[in-house]
Amino acid sequence: MGGRLALGAGMLLGLAYDSNRRAAQAELDNPPIGRMIDLSDGSRLHYIERGSGPPVLLIHGALMQAEDMAMSLLGPLSANYRTIVIDRPGHGYSTRPAQFVSTTSASMAGQARMIHEAMGLLGVEKPIIVGHSLGGTVALAYAVQFPEHVGGIVSLAGYCFPTPRFDLMPIMLNGVPMVGPISAHTMSAVFGRMYLSAMIDRIFSPDPVPDYFQERFPGGMLLRPKQLCSNGEDFSAMVAGAASMYHRYPQIQVPVAILSGSEDRIVWPQYHAKPLHKIVRGSTLELLPGVGHMLHHARTDAVVAAIHRIAERVDERVGKLGLTG
Repeated sequence: MGGRLALGAGMLLGLAYDSNRRAAQAELDNPPIGRMIDLSDGSRLHYIERGSGPPVLLIHGALMQAEDMAMSLLGPLSANYRTIVIDRPGHGYSTRPAQFVSTTSASMAGQARMIHEAMGLLGVEKPIIVGHSLGGTVALAYAVQFPEHVGGIVSLAGYCFPTPRFDLMPIMLNGVPMVGPISAHTMSAVFGRMYLSAMIDRIFSPDPVPDYFQERFPGGMLLRPKQLCSNGEDFSAMVAGAASMYHRYPQIQVPVAILSGSEDRIVWPQYHAKPLHKIVRGSTLELLPGVGHMLHHARTDAVVAAIHRIAERVDERVGKLGLTG
């Protein structure tokens, strides 16, 4: 019995060593391409900034990091806007406080507060916030907590309501205290390497994964134990996070554009995009036919056009209110 325990412990240590080695190599191969900003809680956020003009903030979804939205939207938007792409706390090169979930009522609200602090430090006032998937949840959390500090919202396949996600339970395991780090350093890292390509295919389906994404996206960064833990914590908190704030969506007064792919099977539009449109007064809804979850890649043109329309509505709203900026 003792020999088997020793063998099992040895295997776990070996897997953990290999996971840490691969994580270190991923960071060597993919150094930060933006800048770091220090927050009051001791955490740091990594962001990429390009262009000038009205501010646009891009917030990526789950199982991703800033490069996802940077390679799809940063170029087209930076010609007209001060465009900022941020690694959500705990993802990419951004960090999050210890005991992050347990010290906040909902991690989506906590992430929104951290990002809001970063925007203040950068001198960004009333950005148009573009959130994809779980980033859409954070964008809504930003809007309901800081209504006077938001110019507009563009929700891209956003997770908006507390629908259960039993399919995500294996990933949620990585967010369980004590158990999560062990899993993230061992079996989750192994299975992640085995299924990363299939997972990306599923997220894009029925759209093909673009060649530029396959060539340039730093997939190895997603499999680092600390990022696996962050995703587990996010998924564990997202249902409660949406439940804690969806009753406040009707209070949102800024222009809101809602976009979703008609074939999205990750965040189903009938449970999220359509109900959000019904309860947010003055919002617009665009269902992109035949498009899946990664609409900012599959239909970049439609997303950029929606952001332009929101920017125009923001200008009109500012004019009607008699404001100067």
